This record gives sequence, structure tokens and C-alpha cells, in this order.
Amino acid sequence: MRNGDNEDRNRLKLPTPLAKRSLLAEMVEGVAAIKAHRAGQVTLRTHRVEAPPKLDGVTVRCPSR
Repeated sequence: MRNGDNEDRNRLKLPTPLAKRSLLAEMVEGVAAIKAHRAGQVTLRTHRVEAPPKLDGVTVRCPSR
């Protein structure tokens, strides 16, 4: 990293680089949240969505690669 990188980033309003993520830790946290929800200890966020319209007689195909 050059000396002026942070100064350039601040001056130009560039986003900072993302921090490294621990996918295993995120998955373990999610499983723990599901267990707590099933035990009635916590309420997880839920969302209601409308079902997409049915495709009447239309075949949807993926383009060949």
C-alpha cells in the first residue's frame, strides 16, 4: 500500500475495502439463531411476499451455453 492511498481515498470519497468475512462463523451464528427460534427464545425477522404470476402455457428455457 502506498503512503498516499488513504489520503487519496478520503479526498476522492472512495469506498473502503471490505473486511474479510468468516463464512463458517456466519453459518454457525445462523444455525444457533434457528435453534433459539425453534426453542421459542427469539423471534426471527419474517417477510410476506406475493407469489409471482403463473406462466400459462409458456415454456421458459435457459439459453444454451
